[in-house]
Amino acid sequence: MTKVSNKISKAPAGAKKVRMKITKVTEDENSHDISVSNVKVTKDGHEGRWPLITGTFKAPEDIGPVGLSAVCHDSTGRVVVGNGLPTVTGAKSGDFRVKLGAAPEHWEPSSCFVGQTG
Repeated sequence: MTKVSNKISKAPAGAKKVRMKITKVTEDENSHDISVSNVKVTKDGHEGRWPLITGTFKAPEDIGPVGLSAVCHDSTGRVVVGNGLPTVTGAKSGDFRVKLGAAPEHWEPSSCFVGQTG
């Protein structure tokens, strides 16, 4: 048998709580040229609890399956990342949806960056 506890363990000695903030955006020369347009931040269908990033994309024909990521931050600098897929699985262009399910309820990003996953 294994004993299970729902208590949060203490942080290791010397551990510090940090907050990430986007300070600079640079191009990744290893990334593919995926174009993204009509990007909108809306609320999801679950009582508007989490942000949903939607838009359209177009990927080159010579790349494999496309997954998309969104990195968003709010006015305080809090950063939340989400992943999503094209609406049509395996499509090289069309609509996409990225849900920020890790965001606090009713969180509103002030800016988002969308690109290819991996």
